[in-house]
Amino acid sequence: MTLKINGLHLSFMSEILHKVPVHLDKYPYLHPTPDDRFTPKQWQELCDELEYQSIFRLPLSLIGRTSFETLCRVYSGSRVMLNEHIEDLFQRSPPHRLLSKRKNSIWRSSLIHAGWNEIVEAWQGLHRFEMGNLGLEVEVDHTTGFNTHGYAEYSYNTYLDGSMAFLIKYRGAHVLTIGFTFASCKRLLIQQIQFTQRTGNRWLFKLPIHYASFVISKLRSAFPNHRLYIVSGVDLAERSIQNYKSTIARIEAKRSQSGKPISTYDYERILKAQSSLDHILRDKERIISVYKSIPNYSNKQLSCHGMRHFLLTPSADT
Repeated sequence: MTLKINGLHLSFMSEILHKVPVHLDKYPYLHPTPDDRFTPKQWQELCDELEYQSIFRLPLSLIGRTSFETLCRVYSGSRVMLNEHIEDLFQRSPPHRLLSKRKNSIWRSSLIHAGWNEIVEAWQGLHRFEMGNLGLEVEVDHTTGFNTHGYAEYSYNTYLDGSMAFLIKYRGAHVLTIGFTFASCKRLLIQQIQFTQRTGNRWLFKLPIHYASFVISKLRSAFPNHRLYIVSGVDLAERSIQNYKSTIARIEAKRSQSGKPISTYDYERILKAQSSLDHILRDKERIISVYKSIPNYSNKQLSCHGMRHFLLTPSADT
């Protein structure tokens, strides 16, 4: 068994996406895509010729030959299930999966279908995020399936408090997780700024300001048109406590029902969950204070996934 240790390098997002006129924001496939071999009119003529009802019904063998952006525009604009091979592509191909996760993040946080231009801005922001010339590398990851929080898809045994995350690495080691969720109307909900190790974080001396404020400043630079919200430390700590308790209980119930000895994998998960639970219970007040002490933490609230989030005013990174 090969363990997935790393997240996705930002090179997986090398494709450039373009905005469309506002009136086509919900129907981006109707606007010509740069470098596409067919115009929207020609795609429709092809559908008519082959007796497909619409571009959403075309098989991957046809529409898959076009550009990455055209396929993403069709996926974004669809309100129905596409051809099964296209749906599968957006669940297994890393760049397609990232765009799918972005679209799904808005739906699960706001029950609103994301417009194409908002997806483009998020895609550009994900690709633009960096930690400065400090020897820190950035990788991106997201939760498995359609989970709003949970274990990461690519980084082995990494828990994310948001649906997506930046994984910060120093000298090849994962040292910091920045978990977040996209909500409608260009809102970015910051739900995790967490060290992977409780001690030995010497790389912090490279930062010019407090690490949380530094992260927020970098997020603001990467997503200049998004409003940033920070999670309530109280709500995050309580949810984390319940999640770790549920993980332990679920694994123990599975072992009890099977009547078999616990596997090495499940045993390691219990140890890690128990260690994390003990840490949160012991340091709950400190964890709460980290989020509460962030500058320009306003009283304007947004509730999402059972947690309160507070708007950060523009000078929160100063």
